[in-house]
Amino acid sequence: MITYGNGVPMSLRAARRLQSVSGQQTCVMDLRWLKPLNATAIAEYADQFECVLVVDEGRQTGGVSEQIFTALDEHAGQALRTSRVTGADTYIPLGAAANLVLPTEEDIVEHVRRLGGGRSVAPVKKAGRATNRKPVSAPDRAKRGTTTKKVAKKKAAKKAAKPTKN
Repeated sequence: MITYGNGVPMSLRAARRLQSVSGQQTCVMDLRWLKPLNATAIAEYADQFECVLVVDEGRQTGGVSEQIFTALDEHAGQALRTSRVTGADTYIPLGAAANLVLPTEEDIVEHVRRLGGGRSVAPVKKAGRATNRKPVSAPDRAKRGTTTKKVAKKKAAKKAAKPTKN
């Protein structure tokens, strides 16, 4: 996995989960800086593996993952199986609504599983409870239309219900 920022701890958790559940070994490369992007180091790292997953919290279009893929195409010494986990192509909302459009640990595990041969993994525990639902990618959540409209309606209802001070 190649990632940066918040993707690092999320990818490390996903790697530990894959190791404990299915024995699947993964490595995480923390880019640490994005400008200038160290294309040579990225390609050298990727050349050690058969497949590479890029975890990018940014948008799918115009995000850092596109630059990483270009670096891999131009500098890697071998053809690699690649995939990426990104945020949805939308603005990033604030608060809890951001979780509907940003990539999750579940998204990472699902992409690694698909990229690495289809090994199944157990559900992630969230807030003390197991979630057995099928992981949904951030772009798919945004397509459902459930991202910010419902959150905005709830906020408007709360605001209308609060008494105002004169």
